[in-house]
Amino acid sequence: MEGFSMKKAIRLIIVIITIGIALAVCDHVLLLKSKDGIEQIHSYYLQKENTVDVLFLGSSHVYCNINTGTIWDEYGISSFDLGGAEQPYWNSYYYLKEALKTQKPKVIVFEITTPGIRETDFQPENWLICNTYGMHWSENRIEAIKSSSVEQSFERLLNPFNSIHNRYKDLSEEDFVDSERDISNKGFDPRETVVPFERPDITQITETEPISEKAELYLNKIIDYAEQENIPLLLLTAPYTVKDEAQKRYNYVFQIADSRQIPYLDSNKMYDEIGLDFATDMADDLHLNRAGNEKFSKFLGKYLLDRYEIADHRGDIKYASWEEDALKQRMSQAEFILHGTYDLNSYLPQINHENYVSMVFLGNNFTDTVTDEGILTQLKNCGFTDETLGNGQALFSGGRDVLFQSNAEEFKWSQDVKEHNLLCSREKNEYGDISTTVFVDEQKYTIGLNGITVLIYDQVQNKIVDYVNFDAQNGFAAFR
Repeated sequence: MEGFSMKKAIRLIIVIITIGIALAVCDHVLLLKSKDGIEQIHSYYLQKENTVDVLFLGSSHVYCNINTGTIWDEYGISSFDLGGAEQPYWNSYYYLKEALKTQKPKVIVFEITTPGIRETDFQPENWLICNTYGMHWSENRIEAIKSSSVEQSFERLLNPFNSIHNRYKDLSEEDFVDSERDISNKGFDPRETVVPFERPDITQITETEPISEKAELYLNKIIDYAEQENIPLLLLTAPYTVKDEAQKRYNYVFQIADSRQIPYLDSNKMYDEIGLDFATDMADDLHLNRAGNEKFSKFLGKYLLDRYEIADHRGDIKYASWEEDALKQRMSQAEFILHGTYDLNSYLPQINHENYVSMVFLGNNFTDTVTDEGILTQLKNCGFTDETLGNGQALFSGGRDVLFQSNAEEFKWSQDVKEHNLLCSREKNEYGDISTTVFVDEQKYTIGLNGITVLIYDQVQNKIVDYVNFDAQNGFAAFR
């Protein structure tokens, strides 16, 4: 009888463990893969203990505007953008408590703009999920959900399957791979668009307007917790098209900071020092684009370095993941610049990057249409010669090294690049028509017969980053 009971107990334990594993797998697969809070904290958990020297905490103004790669490149500072969409102060508080379980940063930078954008004590549920469901199961997660939800919704939201069980219909390969959950992901998620705005001026706004009692309570909790942990705290407003009413709320927060002897940086009064141009540096009314966040990050990194004891970790193998992040951000920035370049003379020098495999195709009318010496010189710098600058010539290069070139009516060229295969095929059909096609694995790119066509594969980002035709019949205008 005892043996039978033991067997039953073992079976029960196995069943419980199996169910637990199954639920964990389902939770991982079905959970929304959002870069608005969930992926940030997922990657934060992967960081080596006590390697984050600067913790940026707050809303999307943190992870869209503060480029951790630029701060590393410029100053060797190991920083992390830990935030969520329109993150309210109570979620920032529980993120902070969770963050300090594994890290002891030299400074915490708390970005405070949310009450100026959305003054509410309860977020929409989609943002609530982004700000809580990425956390490990703990008292902090439970309290974060409790503080974020109205009383009648708490129990329902506490069980994630009530919110995500229907996602099985929308699952993709990314849900099983979750490529963003990586130690080299430091939370940064930039915006790429360019939208011009008028420069705001709130320098004369001195009045204050209270934030909600709930927000003020958690602001003081954050200050108290930083003091308890003996970590310096800096309050920050990131630059955006701030409105007068929002600035009044920030002034109220700064008033509290003064009373608590907490330093703050109001970036919306420092546009000139940052070098911001609202005609070119904004992605939307709330966020900087690549050009803007690079300027702001350089400014902010120096500001921190001048005021806090922060080590330069460049060259330290323990911090290699920050170099990986910085390289990814440099290549993403290069892609942003490529897409913003429409002049052929300015474009061609960019394709010789050491991390690119560039494919350049000269159209069948090349010799008749390209007479600009500047363009011809740039093409030679890419690897063409006087002998190969002709109709139908194709050139494949890695950085400045020519891998293959031909103007034959038929050829095939193939190269394996990490996990991908690049294949270019030129064929002549029974009617004498010639077609050129590039395949990146199964993805097909058809090469036009007119002007100059460029296809660029980035070996760091592992993808095609540009596919553009400069049309000779339209003054070499760029068409993507």
